[in-house]
Amino acid sequence: MAVQTVTALVAETIDGDTFKTSAGDYVRLAQVCTPEVGQPGWLIARDALATVIERSYLDLEIVGMSYGRYVCEIWRSSDKLWVNAHMRTLGYTCS
Repeated sequence: MAVQTVTALVAETIDGDTFKTSAGDYVRLAQVCTPEVGQPGWLIARDALATVIERSYLDLEIVGMSYGRYVCEIWRSSDKLWVNAHMRTLGYTCS
């Protein structure tokens, strides 16, 4: 299967590993796990991701689908910051 890469504008950060695009699609960061909405620590994780992506265009490399969300490796378009790796350096990883 060919890798598909698209560019999207962030509309809303949902939690520390999920956001909504201006087109209405939900995107989850691959290999990043954070507390779900309402769980302890979810606001801190959401704010950490929001600081990096809100009001930004992102390059999304789609690697799968999960629960109706695109699962992606993500780079901030302006400076090519690898968002997934950045969040992992903050301690948000999947095991």
